[in-house]
Amino acid sequence: MRHRIALLLALALIVTPTLARAVDHNVSVGPGNVFSPQTVNINAGDRVIWTRLGGTHNVNSDTGLFGNALSSSWSTHTVTFGGTGTFGYHCEAHGNPGVNMFGTVIVTGGGGGGAGTLQFSTGSTSVGENAGTK
Repeated sequence: MRHRIALLLALALIVTPTLARAVDHNVSVGPGNVFSPQTVNINAGDRVIWTRLGGTHNVNSDTGLFGNALSSSWSTHTVTFGGTGTFGYHCEAHGNPGVNMFGTVIVTGGGGGGAGTLQFSTGSTSVGENAGTK
């Protein structure tokens, strides 16, 4: 029975992916008509948190993938990016795709909340069935 439990635990370690912790990236919206930083490089699974520092603005994806309403009353807008790619966005009141008040999120693979890799440092490992317990 102990051998079966040990085998199941070992199998669970092999097939269960190691998850890295997602990272939050902050972008200021304003003051004025700017996103700061304008370009954010993140890993798949990370979040971008836009914080409005004043004025009437929004965060509107160039492709309609994400966004919030144009307003002077929101404080933060958060998007988790699960896939890789380049995602442009802009403020509808003060910009257009790639013009005036706009920004870019560049998402690469690995890290973030995506699955990691479990790796052993030895080529093989063996345990005697009657090795006892600790």
